[in-house]
Amino acid sequence: MLLPRNLFVYGTLRDPDNEHSALLRRSGECIGAGRVKGRLYRIGGAAGPVYRGLVPSNDDEDWVRGDVFRLRAPEALYRVLDEYEGGEFPRDTIAVLLDSGEWVQAAVYRYAGPVEGKPRIASGDSRS
Repeated sequence: MLLPRNLFVYGTLRDPDNEHSALLRRSGECIGAGRVKGRLYRIGGAAGPVYRGLVPSNDDEDWVRGDVFRLRAPEALYRVLDEYEGGEFPRDTIAVLLDSGEWVQAAVYRYAGPVEGKPRIASGDSRS
């Protein structure tokens, strides 16, 4: 199976202090900011770490902002990132609208857990 060379990141993988984000930056180049159809939720907290979870949506008003990286060696990087993201965040392929106006296909780690009772990040941007 051919792995996507592009990866859309929207949460901890955008955080410059995250070791896996640093690995991503060494393993590919950012080709631009963009957005995907989805809703962003705040996951975790209380006793554990806080992170963000993207849930795909078909609503025209729902968008999540992030960055797209073109990976040099996707197979090796996905092995590491799949383990880091775990079963709560399976990897899918999604259409991304780059800020340039170009559509690209990219892998994304979406949140597969329940969102009931979890706060939604209305801006769709983990940095706001």
